[in-house]
Amino acid sequence: MRGNACGSGAATMSCFSKVLRASAEYKTISNAIREHRLPAGVTGVSPIHKAHLVHSLCEDEGCRAVLIVADEAEGSRLVENLNAMKGGALLYPARDWSLRPSQGQSRDYEQQRLGVLGHMLEGEYRVVVCSVEAAVQLTLPPEELYTRTVTLKAGESCTPGSVVEALLAAGYVRSETVDGIGQFAQRGGIIDFFPPDGSFPLRLEFWGDTIDTIAHFEIESQRRTDQLQSAKITPALEILFDSQELLADKIEAHCASLRGKAAKARASLLADVDSLRAGAHLSSLDRYLNLAYDSPATILDYAEDAMLFISDTGKVKERAAASASLFHEEIKELFEDGILCRGLDTFTFGWGE
Repeated sequence: MRGNACGSGAATMSCFSKVLRASAEYKTISNAIREHRLPAGVTGVSPIHKAHLVHSLCEDEGCRAVLIVADEAEGSRLVENLNAMKGGALLYPARDWSLRPSQGQSRDYEQQRLGVLGHMLEGEYRVVVCSVEAAVQLTLPPEELYTRTVTLKAGESCTPGSVVEALLAAGYVRSETVDGIGQFAQRGGIIDFFPPDGSFPLRLEFWGDTIDTIAHFEIESQRRTDQLQSAKITPALEILFDSQELLADKIEAHCASLRGKAAKARASLLADVDSLRAGAHLSSLDRYLNLAYDSPATILDYAEDAMLFISDTGKVKERAAASASLFHEEIKELFEDGILCRGLDTFTFGWGE
């Protein structure tokens, strides 16, 4: 093979990127970014070349990016293509809101979202790809995620009680043993917990008021695996309150503000207050998003210094309108059933606002 032929891996991408950067069209886009002549549009680009274009622009401009697509199927393909080029691409999924009282709600997507937001807060990403539905969904503000994230280091002074307080503040649920994300367990001077951005749960072992060791462990065998120098407690829920009592107080205050035809909703809310004061965890915590934060955020609040790309603007707008219409009908039904009411009905920001 000749020395100037395209090889594989990083060398291949370097070769292809060199060809792309030599094109007049690419130079036009690059200059528009550097001269702040935005937004700029590009047409006639295939899916693989969209990934190639985003990758090269991020590399050349030395910045990160958020890429909004119409649906998650397209997003998954783009993440795969981007990671084949260099890595650092993450998929931020849309979440399924748990607004009705129910048992056994899966929080897999919520936990994946929190993992991505944590990486964004730390700057540990190259490109985040999300559907327009995920992009407009409200979540906890960056400052809230930062405040409720705690770094633990082996050898530092720290009491088991303070770690438990941090886990509760981050939305973890106490259990006998840890077998899923968002759980923690304490046995004397040993605390186990499973953060949303981890592949394995973590075990802290204390010697008095000092963290002696930090390690991953296997759920099935409960055996420790690799030992670590540090670990992080990161939020396990997107909607967090400092305590059950505080949430109960906020719901009661909101009930007092309701007027008119809100008897059914008031009864439902007060039933939740009784459950909270009895020490129960609410399965429909999502409906209290508007009581949790004065200014809920979206993924874009985590990406202030990143470039924003939209793949097929027309298709994205069409999908955004369809999703908004469908969700509006769901909200209307929840109002009729007394599940939601005025002041507890905002879960997205409108596309284009």
